[in-house]
Parts: sequence; C-alpha cells; structure tokens
Amino acid sequence: MIKARILSQILTMLTRLQQEQGRDAVKQVRKKIELMIKEADITLPEEYVSFLNAYDVYRCRPIEEAIPHFIHCQMLCENNQNTVLYIYCDLHLGTIYSLIGQFHQSLKHFLAALSNNSIEDDNLKLLLNLNISDAYISLGDFSRVKSYSLKAIGLAELLNDKSCLTLALDNAAIAEGYIGNFIAANFYIERSITIAHELACPRSLGFAVGYKARIEAMQNNDEEAKLLFEQADAHFKASYEYYGRGDCLCYFAALLFKLNDYELALQHVHQALALIKAEKNYQLRIRLFELEAKIYKRQGKLLLENLAIEKQAKLSAEELKRATHSETLYIESILQLGEQKREHDTLQQLHSKLKIITEIGQNIATITNLNDCLLDVSQQVNKIIPIHVFGIALFDEENKVLNYNHFIEDETLIAPFTINCEHISSLGAYCIYHQQTLLLNTSSLDEVTGYIDPKYLDRQMYFGDGEQNQSGIITPIKLNNKTIGALFLEHRTAFLYQSYHCELAEQLASFIAVALENQRQTQALHQQQLALATINQKLDMLSRQDPLTQLYNRYELEKVVPEVIANAVEKNEPLTCLMIDVDYYKGFNDFYGHHKGDQVLVTLAKTFQQVFNAPNDYVFRYGGDEFLMLLAGQTLQQAKEKVAIVEKAVADLAISHSQSACSSVLTLSIGGYCCHDLYNMGLNRLIQKTDKALYQAKSRGRNTFVGYEEQQAVKKNTMQHKQVDEQAKISDRC
Repeated sequence: MIKARILSQILTMLTRLQQEQGRDAVKQVRKKIELMIKEADITLPEEYVSFLNAYDVYRCRPIEEAIPHFIHCQMLCENNQNTVLYIYCDLHLGTIYSLIGQFHQSLKHFLAALSNNSIEDDNLKLLLNLNISDAYISLGDFSRVKSYSLKAIGLAELLNDKSCLTLALDNAAIAEGYIGNFIAANFYIERSITIAHELACPRSLGFAVGYKARIEAMQNNDEEAKLLFEQADAHFKASYEYYGRGDCLCYFAALLFKLNDYELALQHVHQALALIKAEKNYQLRIRLFELEAKIYKRQGKLLLENLAIEKQAKLSAEELKRATHSETLYIESILQLGEQKREHDTLQQLHSKLKIITEIGQNIATITNLNDCLLDVSQQVNKIIPIHVFGIALFDEENKVLNYNHFIEDETLIAPFTINCEHISSLGAYCIYHQQTLLLNTSSLDEVTGYIDPKYLDRQMYFGDGEQNQSGIITPIKLNNKTIGALFLEHRTAFLYQSYHCELAEQLASFIAVALENQRQTQALHQQQLALATINQKLDMLSRQDPLTQLYNRYELEKVVPEVIANAVEKNEPLTCLMIDVDYYKGFNDFYGHHKGDQVLVTLAKTFQQVFNAPNDYVFRYGGDEFLMLLAGQTLQQAKEKVAIVEKAVADLAISHSQSACSSVLTLSIGGYCCHDLYNMGLNRLIQKTDKALYQAKSRGRNTFVGYEEQQAVKKNTMQHKQVDEQAKISDRC
C-alpha cells in the first residue's frame, strides 16, 4: 500500500515536470524522488527512470535529441503497462516536433495521446486539445482548429484555467477569421483580451492582441491592425516570448509590405530573424526570407533579392541536411534502443530462466544420488535450454581420468565410461584443465581442433559432422576453486546456443557441484555410520561378553535376569538357575599355569554353549572359575538332564588335575535352584538360592550336583501368596 502511494506521488511529479522552470528543475525533482524511494525502501520502475532521463535531455540538450529517449520510455511503458506515462511521452514528443516545425509528426503524437481511453485528467485533455489546434493552425486546417479549440475552451472553463482559456479563444478566433466568420472571431478575441488583462499576463496579451491584429488585417482594417501589432510587440517584449513575437513581427511586416512601408517591413523581418535564430523554426524563417526577397524585389534591389533567395535555398539545404542527419540519428537511436530493448528482453528472459535454474539447482542440491533423478533433471533443464544430451563427468585427479558417470541422451541413460585425461584429447579434458566454459556452434573438426591438438584428438569423443550433436556447452563444475567435473549440454542443431545459455549452464553447474559434494558427504557419512555401527556393536558385545570365554558377563546378567523373570511370570513358567564351579581351580592354575587355566575355561565355555543351546538358555561367566546358567521355562528335572550331559562331556575331556582332592581329572561342582513362584523374585535372591545349592555340592565333597525346587504357592481367598517350605531334591554322586 505504501509503495503504491509513493509511486503514485512520483508519477504525479513526473507528469508535472513541464510546469517546473529552469534547467536544474529536473535535477531537483530527481533528488526529491531519490529521497522518497530511499525512505520507502523501494525501487523506481525502469520507465520512471527513463522518463526522467528523457526529460533531462529535453531540457539540457537540443530538443530533437530527446525524441529517441521518449520513444524508448514508451517501449518500457508498454512493457510495464504504464499508460499514464506513455501518454505524457506522446505529449512531449508532440511538443518537440511542433517546436522543430514537424507539425504532421507533432499532430500524430498529440492525437495518439488524446485518443487514449485511459485519460481521466481534464488538465491533460485541455493541453492536448490546445496543442492539436496549434498544430492545425500551422497546417492551415482551420475547420479542425475551430473544432479542437472549442473543446479546449469548454475544458478551460470547466477547470477555470484562464491562461489556457485565452490561448484557446485566440485559436478559435483566428480559425473563425480564416473561415470568414468575423463576428465570431471578434467575439472570441475580445473575450481573450479581456481575460488576459485580468491576468495581467504580457504573454497572453501579446498573443491575444497579435491575433486581433491579424483578424483586423483580414478585414482590411490596416491602420487598426498596425496599432494592434505595435501593442502586441510591446507585450511580447515584456514577456520574453521570442517565437510568439517573431511570428507576430512576420505578420506585421507582411502588413507593412502591403502598405508599401518597405523599410519598416524589412526592419521587422530582420528583428524577427534575430529573435527566432535560436529557435531553429524552419517554417517561420522561410516565411521571413520569402518576405525579405519580395520586399527587395519591390524595391528593385535585385542583388539583395538574390541574396535573400540564396538564404532561402541555403536554409532549405541546411534544413534538409539537418532533417536527414536528425532522421539518421533518430534511426540510429531507435536501432540502438531496439538493441538495448533486445538486450533488456534477453536479460529479462535470462533472469526468469535463472529463477527456474535456481529452483532446479536447489532440488539437485538436496539429492544424494544423481542417477536416481537424472532423467527428471534433464527434462526440467530441457524446458529452458534445448538439449539432446545432458551429462555430468567427474574428474579423478589422482588417476587423470574423466568418468562419464551420469549421462543421458534422448531420455535414455548412457552406460558409464572413462576417458584418459593425461593429454587433452577431449573437450571435457580441455574444460577441466583450462577451467573455462566452451561454447561450440558446430561440431566441425576446425572448431574442435581450436581446442585440441589433432594428434591427441580422441575420435571416440569427437561427435563430428552429419546428424550427430552439433551445438554444445561444456562448463566446469567447481567446488572451492577446484574443478571436480564438467557439465555437458548438447543439441543436434548448429548455432543454437547463445552466451546467455552459457550463463544458465554455469549457474546449473554450481548447484550440481553442491549436489556432488552432498553425495560425497552422504556416502562418507554412510561409511562412517557403518563403521560406527560396527564399533558400537563391538563395544556392545564387549560390554556384554567376557573377553576370554565370549560368554555373557556379569553386567549382562544383571540386565537379562529381570527380563527373564518378568517373562516367566507373564507366562506362568518356572525358571531354573545353575551355578558351576571348577573343583580346585586355584591349585590347577598354580600348578599348570594361568595360560593352561585360561584354556580350560575357554574349553568349558564351549562345552556349556553346546549343551545349553535352547532359545531360552543363557550362559554367563559369573566370575573367576564360576559359571551361571539361566534355563527359562525349564524344571529342575529338565536341568538335571542337561547337567548330566555336561558332566559326561567334561569327564570325556579327561583334563589331568593332579592338584584335585576329589579326582585325578578336572571335575565340576554344580548347584541348581528352580522356582515356580517368581512373583517376588529378584537377581540377588535368585543368586542366593542357587549359591546355597552350590555350597551344598561343595560341602558334600565336590564333583557333584545339588538342586532345589521351590513349588508354586497356593492362593487363598485373600488372593495373597502363601509361602511354602522348600523341598529339597538332592541328587548326589560321590
């Protein structure tokens, strides 16, 4: 909302520039506008800037030089649909053409502006009707002068614009005079003079009185006309209106010529010429030279007459030359502006396509595997850059090869291949080593060998003439100032790609570089994650396993027991716990050595794992030479069967043990505890009960198994568990 309001204010300032006086007026307005847009933090539209520049030329340089600038502004206005500024360009173009005497061109622009349906400003309508009537006066079409001046009168009265009203009345009066309606002419001109006196405006009085003089001269009221011309000249002198005074003096001189007052007529002619010299108004100067020649002819001064005629001829030649030069400059300016417009359009197109490239690039930059989306990416790119081939080659700097890993042609993936880059034998290699974008308009050998020494040219990579790819762009893919690959865009049409296509390709390559880096980092991260997972797995196993026997350790026991008990309670199943101790292990260790002792523990661990191998069997190294087994869902009887297998297996090992007090070979003491009511069971209690059984086994001479089974409690009406006495079921072997 604020932006629209500020721009509306600026537009009003631009349309009122004509009212600003002095050469510095444009600079002052420009400063005000710059301050406004800075405070509002907005960008001034390009047509606004162009209009300011055009008006600057209009005020500070020969006015015809402003023509192409206003036309350029109109082009921008048309593109940006700025109708108001477009109309004001027509207004100024009409004014310029009028001032340089090209009234047909002037009229064309004034009429074009007036015919625009977007005009809602009555002030602008008034100005246009007034200017159109002025142009028709110069062209001698007085019926149209009358028509447009009457419209101007109506608008001026509506707006109470007395300055414009006097000018409109002047034009209506002169039109009526030439038509022959002198009553109407006198009515309009008298009214104009009255208003001009009210305004006390010398310029308005000069025009009004001068026009009245011309109307009186039309009616052959010559003496009255002379007095009026003198009055008009006095008013013009006071207003510094050079063109109006010069025009008035011309008509006054014509009247004096009619009255045979040749000297005074010549005096007025020369005065007028001196006044309008700076104005460069060709038509008025020609009229004055013609009048000068007539006067000299009437006086019989043939030499001076010829000089006056020569002046006319010279002026005509100069005007023709000036007009030709002006037209040439105009055409050149239009061509230049046309080129600028084309460049502008190209930049606009590039800008819009860069947005699309950026969107594509941002999508690419998030991809972890380019091949997964290569077809989709090539289709998106093809919408803004025509391609038959889209490819990404990666440079292996260590091995000096270019790996064409990601290539697609006519929406079909190409099998990866590799090109040796030890010598620059391909355009891809040239792009990599020189780090520059290549633009090929054709695939002729001459163009390709401009980059590659023919003796190194890789014929496999040269796509050649004929129906092969003709146009190509190869741009380096850079990351951190290092070239990591090349982007290939190819098409079968020659001379297809332009420089802006290269800019698009370079932009795309920068995003591909990010995508490749993301892919590299993702792969590296994946490898790191795998390595970390392996390490964590090992650490987990180390934290759970005994390093010597590879059995679960005591730490894992503390984690497993609560889970096993909870599961048994849920399923209403028994749980049996076994503790195994190697008989006289310390003596074995001391006598046979720790290494032999460790080997025994490892052998026993393997034996235990082979026997206790059910899904719900858990084997732990409890500490030193002690082992613990959890047999979930198994009764004491089932445990005894497995114990018997263990005892036999150990006996079969026949490991000599000279330090044992109960046998000549290695033996085991085993304690077992089976519980059916695990409701209040915990690890410590479970270990305590089992250790008690092991103690009993050792007390009975070792090399034996002692087991206890605690039956399930009976529920009473109170739904509380009643503890029952333990019943020992002892299995001895001495």
